Amino acid sequence: MDSPIVSVLMLVYNQENTFARALNSVLSQKCDFSYEILIGNDCSTDKSGEIIKSYAEKYPNIRYFERENNLGVTRNAYELIIEARGKYIASCEGDDFWTDEKKLQKQVDFLESHPSYVGCSHDVLLTNEKGVVYSKKNPSWISKKRDYSYKDFKGLYLPGQSGSIVKRNVFKDDPALIYKASPSIGDRTTVLLCFPYGKFYRFKDKMSCYTLPLNDKARTVTSDNFNKKADANRREWEYTEKLEEYAKENFDFKVSFEHYKHSLFFSALSANIRKTYKADKTLPAEILKKTKRKIIYIFAIFPWFVLKLFKKCERLYLKKRYEKTKDNEK
Repeated sequence: MDSPIVSVLMLVYNQENTFARALNSVLSQKCDFSYEILIGNDCSTDKSGEIIKSYAEKYPNIRYFERENNLGVTRNAYELIIEARGKYIASCEGDDFWTDEKKLQKQVDFLESHPSYVGCSHDVLLTNEKGVVYSKKNPSWISKKRDYSYKDFKGLYLPGQSGSIVKRNVFKDDPALIYKASPSIGDRTTVLLCFPYGKFYRFKDKMSCYTLPLNDKARTVTSDNFNKKADANRREWEYTEKLEEYAKENFDFKVSFEHYKHSLFFSALSANIRKTYKADKTLPAEILKKTKRKIIYIFAIFPWFVLKLFKKCERLYLKKRYEKTKDNEK
């Protein structure tokens, strides 16, 4: 096929129950340009591979990459990015799905007519594992700013949920750029690397669904690699410092990470007080020793606990909505 305008990246691991839905939502896009779909199956042990092969045989714009060994999310994502030929990059996780057949057209049209923007996104709907909507509100880590720049990053906030973002392929000429910033190819890494190329804009249109299970037994990439690890706060701190170091050395503008670094300090401190599984006895002291702004960290403790309480109440409300959708399925 001719060089595509958009490369849609899809990471798959044991998602036989949801992947067809995700892929169908991508294939249903109506565009006046060509797009390719790159699927990285990370050595799934269920029937995901069989499903992908059946689609790949039917649709010539699907490029299927079956991993011989389990690479993990980071490496699998990197391998797809270096294969992407499109001018723009979009993504759709195997348990999420798009709901507007004009999604890609709308976003590409915006970027074509707004060269000062490196990417654009849109609002999303939160669904349970069955795809039933339980909230129309964006996740808390999505920036409130619709016109989003490096000033709004703060080490944590993103311009949109990953499945909602279409961005310029800034990695096309130098794929290794990603690893230069951090060996962890998360959303924060890829968004950070876009800042030198422009801003992001977020549409009010809700054009996709983000599967966010809130029951205690639900397992996601985040819970497996962060929430349930004893060194969770330390790894997040080291990851954040790595990104901060890259930004200082390579950008001619300052990207502030203090907001999230304060949050990680208080999380580590709180874990020690409560003696939870995320407790790291030495991390709070190490953070204070490194920072030159100790007084700010200390005085910010009370506001942080107030904000944490608010977020906990918000999560309990969402969990109640989520559980209600689960009860209605019975």
